[in-house]
Amino acid sequence: MLNKFLGRYIKYILFFLPLVWLGALTVSLAEAYFYPGVLLKHTSIDALFFYLSFGIVGPFGLYGSEWKKQPLRSFRIINHYAIYVFGLGYYIFYLLEKTHYPNYVFSTFHIHPLELGNPLILSIFAYTISSKDVLLKILKKQEILFKWLPVVTIISWILIKSLIDLATSSARDVSFIIRNPTASYDQKMEEKLGKKFYDYVLFVRENTPENSKLLIPPFPTWPWAQSGNIPYMTYFLHPRTLLNGEEYSPKYDLQKEDIDFVLLAWGELDAPAGGQTNGWPKFDIRAEKIIYMLSDGKSLEKKEDYIYKKVENRQVWGLIKVKK
Repeated sequence: MLNKFLGRYIKYILFFLPLVWLGALTVSLAEAYFYPGVLLKHTSIDALFFYLSFGIVGPFGLYGSEWKKQPLRSFRIINHYAIYVFGLGYYIFYLLEKTHYPNYVFSTFHIHPLELGNPLILSIFAYTISSKDVLLKILKKQEILFKWLPVVTIISWILIKSLIDLATSSARDVSFIIRNPTASYDQKMEEKLGKKFYDYVLFVRENTPENSKLLIPPFPTWPWAQSGNIPYMTYFLHPRTLLNGEEYSPKYDLQKEDIDFVLLAWGELDAPAGGQTNGWPKFDIRAEKIIYMLSDGKSLEKKEDYIYKKVENRQVWGLIKVKK
């Protein structure tokens, strides 16, 4: 049955295989260069669609005599070298991040090091299914392709990516513990979350009452990946009520929603090229006062309205107390 099916459609599968492979690889590199979720944001298509498409189409496309000659060899060689390139890049950038400061790699090379795990996994998968021994085992039990391939592909993808992320995270934690055996809780949090963000979230907690309602940056957007994430911020600011604004408008009527404070956040990450720009809110607010967080840990209060043009392109952090 499988031979009959593939005999009819193999030429179409062979035609689409390079396109699906190239599409998945392009998407993975785009997310590493710009920011995770860039495709979903601009097209409403999840990158996982491309990865799983290749995971399912790949073994079918490599089936048949056409792939026993030069095309299969070329495909395998390309992915063989790609494994070394992405693997070395992944760990070199990881070491650079560790020896400098959080977000150093993105700021310097405009690459998100953890996202290089996706093209690395794609290359490993492509090399594996194009290897002769693996292909022969599949051909002996052809029903595997229909019954188990989609499930195995999804589970394997999630498992491998999770293991890479876990290993990277654990290596960072162990490295920090060895180098700083007497580190305080605050020092550990600064290392784990980034000093700028941790200092800022403590500043917000200290300067807002527990029963206050806060408007925070939009989510998901790259510059405010932490400060705009309500579940994430709730961990630090509970029982305060948090609402997401929009980049160029508050989204809510500040008076009707009884919002007490608006976060003034430059962004804990650099904005992606061609996407958002740092600095929020990008709209004016009638304010009772603005509390600025200074670099030396102190704060500065000014009784004035918030005018975005006055702080545009300035790395400003603080709180805007809304005028009732």
